[in-house]
Amino acid sequence: MENRIVDVFEMIREENNLSMTAMAREIDMSQSVYSRKVSGEYSFSLDDLRNLIIKFNPPLELIKKCIGYE
Repeated sequence: MENRIVDVFEMIREENNLSMTAMAREIDMSQSVYSRKVSGEYSFSLDDLRNLIIKFNPPLELIKKCIGYE
Protein backbone atom coordinates (compact mmCIF):
# COMPACT_ATOMS: atom_id res chain seq x y z
CA MET A 1 0.00 0.00 0.00
CA GLU A 2 2.81 2.44 0.85
CA ASN A 3 4.19 2.66 -2.69
CA ARG A 4 0.74 3.48 -4.00
CA ILE A 5 0.36 6.32 -1.51
CA VAL A 6 3.73 7.77 -2.53
CA ASP A 7 2.69 7.52 -6.18
CA VAL A 8 -0.53 9.43 -5.51
CA PHE A 9 1.28 12.19 -3.64
CA GLU A 10 3.88 12.54 -6.38
CA MET A 11 1.34 12.39 -9.20
CA ILE A 12 -0.72 15.16 -7.61
CA ARG A 13 2.44 17.19 -6.96
CA GLU A 14 3.50 16.90 -10.60
CA GLU A 15 0.00 17.63 -11.95
CA ASN A 16 -0.07 20.84 -9.93
CA ASN A 17 3.50 21.79 -10.92
CA LEU A 18 4.59 22.03 -7.29
CA SER A 19 8.11 21.70 -5.97
CA MET A 20 8.62 19.30 -3.09
CA THR A 21 8.80 22.30 -0.76
CA ALA A 22 5.54 23.76 -2.08
CA MET A 23 3.79 20.39 -1.89
CA ALA A 24 4.92 19.90 1.69
CA ARG A 25 3.66 23.38 2.57
CA GLU A 26 0.28 22.67 0.94
CA ILE A 27 -0.27 19.58 3.10
CA ASP A 28 1.11 21.14 6.31
CA MET A 29 4.33 19.13 6.45
CA SER A 30 7.97 20.19 6.57
CA GLN A 31 9.93 19.73 3.35
CA SER A 32 12.46 17.44 5.02
CA VAL A 33 9.74 15.13 6.35
CA TYR A 34 7.98 15.10 2.97
CA SER A 35 11.26 14.20 1.23
CA ARG A 36 11.91 11.39 3.68
CA LYS A 37 8.41 10.01 3.18
CA VAL A 38 8.77 10.10 -0.61
CA SER A 39 12.15 8.35 -0.37
CA GLY A 40 10.70 5.63 1.85
CA GLU A 41 12.74 6.54 4.92
CA TYR A 42 9.47 7.46 6.67
CA SER A 43 5.95 6.26 5.87
CA PHE A 44 2.93 8.27 4.82
CA SER A 45 0.05 7.90 7.24
CA LEU A 46 -3.67 7.86 6.63
CA ASP A 47 -3.74 11.35 8.18
CA ASP A 48 -1.32 12.47 5.46
CA LEU A 49 -3.64 10.99 2.86
CA ARG A 50 -6.62 12.74 4.47
CA ASN A 51 -4.79 16.08 4.29
CA LEU A 52 -4.04 15.45 0.62
CA ILE A 53 -7.70 14.66 -0.10
CA ILE A 54 -8.90 17.78 1.73
CA LYS A 55 -6.46 20.06 -0.09
CA PHE A 56 -6.51 18.64 -3.63
CA ASN A 57 -9.77 16.66 -3.85
CA PRO A 58 -8.38 13.93 -6.15
CA PRO A 59 -10.76 11.54 -7.94
CA LEU A 60 -12.31 8.93 -5.65
CA GLU A 61 -11.16 6.10 -7.94
CA LEU A 62 -7.56 7.17 -7.46
CA ILE A 63 -7.92 7.05 -3.67
CA LYS A 64 -9.62 3.65 -3.78
CA LYS A 65 -6.76 2.29 -5.87
CA CYS A 66 -4.23 3.91 -3.54
CA ILE A 67 -5.58 2.19 -0.44
CA GLY A 68 -6.17 -1.13 -2.17
CA TYR A 69 -9.97 -0.87 -2.29
CA GLU A 70 -10.52 -2.03 -5.86
